[in-house]
Amino acid sequence: MKSLGPISFPRSRFLLALIAGLLLASSFPNIGIAGLAWIAPGLMMAAALGTKGGESFRIGYVGGLAHYLASLYWLLLIPYRWHGIPLGPAAGWLALGAFLALFPATWVWLMSGVQFKVQSPEFAVQGPDFRIRSSKPERREPEVEVGGLMSKLQNAGPPLTGSWSRRTLWALSGAAVWVALEMVLARIFGGFPWNLLGVSQYRMIPLIQIASVTGVYGVSFLAVWFALSLVSAGVMLFRRPTMRSVWIAEIFLPMLVVAVVFNFGSRQLRHEPAAARTLKVALIQPSIPQTLIWDEAMDEQRFSDLVRLSGQALTNHPDLLLWPEAAVPKLLRYYTNTFFTVTNLAGGHHAWMIIGADDMEPRPGSSNPEDRIFFNSSFLISDDGRLMDRYLKRNLVIFGEYIPLEHWMPFLKWFTPIQGGFTAGTRAVQFDLEDLSVKVSVLICL
Repeated sequence: MKSLGPISFPRSRFLLALIAGLLLASSFPNIGIAGLAWIAPGLMMAAALGTKGGESFRIGYVGGLAHYLASLYWLLLIPYRWHGIPLGPAAGWLALGAFLALFPATWVWLMSGVQFKVQSPEFAVQGPDFRIRSSKPERREPEVEVGGLMSKLQNAGPPLTGSWSRRTLWALSGAAVWVALEMVLARIFGGFPWNLLGVSQYRMIPLIQIASVTGVYGVSFLAVWFALSLVSAGVMLFRRPTMRSVWIAEIFLPMLVVAVVFNFGSRQLRHEPAAARTLKVALIQPSIPQTLIWDEAMDEQRFSDLVRLSGQALTNHPDLLLWPEAAVPKLLRYYTNTFFTVTNLAGGHHAWMIIGADDMEPRPGSSNPEDRIFFNSSFLISDDGRLMDRYLKRNLVIFGEYIPLEHWMPFLKWFTPIQGGFTAGTRAVQFDLEDLSVKVSVLICL
């Protein structure tokens, strides 16, 4: 038989990782194909099978970079321009994507490392403790590398050539490492808990009921476990192509667990206990295009739209009216017209309000009155029109609300469109809606 020759894959590996990253991004809105989240992590891992440390890291980095740049495209819509060029938004988009891509790259680097050798038409799989040979060793055919995934087996790496239990342990470990890295991502430098894998399943209502026990990380764990089990199933099909059902054992356990989780979620939805008491809440979502949020000429129009929509909602006599983050275009406490419009709205309709607005204070210890610090804040307005309390956001978004390590690397400020940024709050705050006997906490943009 004529040799097919080696199939070159430094390029095709990166191409496969790129595709995996784009598929992962497609599992989130706006495309929102939730099923892709159950495939893309495994595809990204498959691209790195058989590679060594640095190469596997780079493959994972390409996949992660494709995912984050595609899913965070909206950063380019920030209308901050330098001579008409969106230089600042593009720099921030690239900087944030480059940072976030380190996490899937680390995951691929930690969990990859399996290599296989395939012969055609007979095949051999070799490993540190495992070897399968054709029943006709006298027929030796030229060696073929299949897509770079099948090459010489390393002594180190996931035990995909071991027993079923070892392969299952590898898939479970991969899911656990993914979740651990998501937890780090959600906390480091103030945290960036956006686009965690489990969030892509937000429409799968029965499935995500498990989040009441595990948080979003439990949903991420299930998706990655299933994706890696698919990789094991694919490997087993290569190893034993004559056994058509060999892949079933690889995915049976994760599919069983997912079925149990769906059953749990369905039962939770069917037997939802009756609330001991209710609070009537109106949420105002003006759906303002991002380009207008940054346009100061549209501030008055934005504010008027909020007031108009709130007036319509208040005809239903809610107990509480909620405005979104940064809903008020001007500093609430420093602009009289804005302040009295908001407080009169609450007092005139006898409804509590929680609104998002920036806030400002003089910088502590500075004698310069122009030296100020700014906060991303929420305010509580009572049903008689009094400003009752405020909460200052504590976990700021990296490269969006603050620049990490700016004191040591001031050049980083040129990589984002933000100017100055926010200061983080220092304490949690509970808003006390006194006459309703209700206490609530505000979560801003996390």
